Amino acid sequence: MDADVRLAPGALRDAVAFCQAQGLDHLALFPGFERHGFWEEVLMPLLGTVFYMYFPSFLARRPRSRAAFGSGAFNLVRAEAYRAIGGHRLLARSVIDDVRLAIEVKAAGFRSAIALGDRLVRLRMYRGRREIVEGFTKNLHSAVARMPLFTLFNLTVGTLLNTVPFAWPLWAVAAPASAFAPAGLTLAAALVLLLGCRAAVQLRLGYPLWPIFFHPLALGMGNWIVVRSLGVAHGSEVVRWRGREYTRDETSF
Repeated sequence: MDADVRLAPGALRDAVAFCQAQGLDHLALFPGFERHGFWEEVLMPLLGTVFYMYFPSFLARRPRSRAAFGSGAFNLVRAEAYRAIGGHRLLARSVIDDVRLAIEVKAAGFRSAIALGDRLVRLRMYRGRREIVEGFTKNLHSAVARMPLFTLFNLTVGTLLNTVPFAWPLWAVAAPASAFAPAGLTLAAALVLLLGCRAAVQLRLGYPLWPIFFHPLALGMGNWIVVRSLGVAHGSEVVRWRGREYTRDETSF
């Protein structure tokens, strides 16, 4: 786990017991994120939204699936599995070594899973907007390179589905008669559903509700990060992180 992570009392005991009960060789825990300031409150909860609403985390447990998920905050791995993949020598030059660990463990035939561990593991992942942008550009560039069609879908259809419903309040003010017609009510229902899902995640993770009203802004920033990641993945850029530069080969999964 990262050096700035704080564990709740009994976290290791509970994680080991879970692995034993489920027959796991590797367990990643999705942490709770501490947030300070506007941008951290608006952007960091998107990780929880993705985890609950879009993340096919159940695929990590299926042996035939290639899906594998790591967590820089907490990766627990059996010594047998760790030695079988060659130990950290395999990961030493990987900036995204948490995900690489999960991929290699599963590829070697061991059982892997990711679970919500927000009450066991906590950290402040990034500090301010600049670190969030740089950090997730580093984290995402290999993923967008591996999944170009999924990335394109999210930048187009995904963006429309997540932003168009927010136009309904303006529609209701400008043309209330048509806004409450069937087409307008459909858009209103989409907005209620979107805000309801975001609110449910925020409440489950103990986050305030006000950031959900900045969802289009958060999505816009997220898309900018994805575009920057595409530039790294397919362009000539290098990955810059905390005063160092890495080539794409060094930061690949």
